[in-house]
Amino acid sequence: MASQWLIKLALPALVVGWAATSAKADIVVTFTGTAPSQQINVSATKGGDTRAFESPVGPFNFNVNTNTTSLALGSSFRSFCADFFQDVSPANPQTGATGVYDFTPVAVSDLPDVAGNATKLSKIQELYDRFYDVATDAEKGAAFQLALWEILYDPDANNLASGNFTAIGPGDPSSIGIAQGWLNTIGDGSIPDIDKKWDLVGLYSPTAQDQIVPQQPIPAPAGVVLLVIGAAGLIARRRLAGKKAEATEAAESTDEAKA
Repeated sequence: MASQWLIKLALPALVVGWAATSAKADIVVTFTGTAPSQQINVSATKGGDTRAFESPVGPFNFNVNTNTTSLALGSSFRSFCADFFQDVSPANPQTGATGVYDFTPVAVSDLPDVAGNATKLSKIQELYDRFYDVATDAEKGAAFQLALWEILYDPDANNLASGNFTAIGPGDPSSIGIAQGWLNTIGDGSIPDIDKKWDLVGLYSPTAQDQIVPQQPIPAPAGVVLLVIGAAGLIARRRLAGKKAEATEAAESTDEAKA
């Protein structure tokens, strides 16, 4: 979020402690803004700290300056925020903001506001697998970000109207109703067999809002698949040949005993 929109509060010790052990940043980006989006009042509470602001809510957009990792980010990418308690701002000559940030790829479970919480991890994965593909316009993009924040800061509640994370007007943003509808079914087991569409990667920064980016799962190369199939067939044939040999030996022993 742009720094002028945010009420800055002290960062939890968890973020500071985790950052001290993080690796050197491998991705340098320029933040270009939150779009498409809807204007929404949002508030979150964590560890006794509360933060509230009104701002555009939706996907975060970045241009890639440097990427020394294997992540498929291209020259630009969009992501969703997994850190309500820090900032990102686009370049602004008046404030001196450059819009440039360094990120280190980490497992989503290692992001400070996820911290290995199994419920959060499961719900985040389900949110991406079911709804990321449709979060392309202002309405659903904002809904996706709201749902993600709700999972991060109130994973057992699934209620945008109350609790540790809330979202209200101004007006009656359609995204809030969409996000609440999604949250009502995430994690309830109503869809038992959800195909995993995305491998999720966290982008961590000790000084900026952490992000989550999806990557297409990498299928095994065709040659590897054929090799596995061939090996399985060879093992099966050897087992069958072994059983036939055992059966022949048993029959011969029976014939010798009769003789």
